[in-house]
Amino acid sequence: MRQTNFGNFHIRKWFLQIESTRASEHGAMEPDTDPQRKVVLAALLENPFLREGGYDSRSDQLTMAAFAKEFVIRLTAALKGRSIRGQGRAFIVGADGEHEQGVDLMGENFAASVLTGLGTVCPFLPLHGRRGNLRDRIDIGLVASTSNVRDLAHDSVSACFNDAPGPDEILLVWAISTRDRIIGERHISHLDGL
Repeated sequence: MRQTNFGNFHIRKWFLQIESTRASEHGAMEPDTDPQRKVVLAALLENPFLREGGYDSRSDQLTMAAFAKEFVIRLTAALKGRSIRGQGRAFIVGADGEHEQGVDLMGENFAASVLTGLGTVCPFLPLHGRRGNLRDRIDIGLVASTSNVRDLAHDSVSACFNDAPGPDEILLVWAISTRDRIIGERHISHLDGL
């Protein structure tokens, strides 16, 4: 077991990926507006569930609250005053862990704390996750803050982490977009039925 460095967690790395889109895949542009910005923030930590005696996030509210607050601080800094249009969350659990451990850490209480800290609401914020290995890519659906199930995933962002997660680690990811996709003449007129 590694020495804890953030409450009851040992965080090895923080990852920050920022992409700015000025035009669509077909060249459509909206020159009078700020480019779409997608921010992906991830924390790589030792999987606390693999420690001797395990881990119970429900009884560790201080660490979980501070962890959510740290996500809010880092996401807010990366946004640089821009508003939030869409959000998503995801995780990759290292090979020694289990899928449910990611669900536990990124669950509804954590999500509610981050959403509240960001000053947003999202009635339906899906959680994408799986077990994985070093350099795995994950796709994160970005749902509009006012979305319900019918408006699922109006956009997405992909992220890859060069040395994460190790077998005994877990990678927790939150993604934000600042505006809708730029859509040119070739587009789907509606998304009903998806």
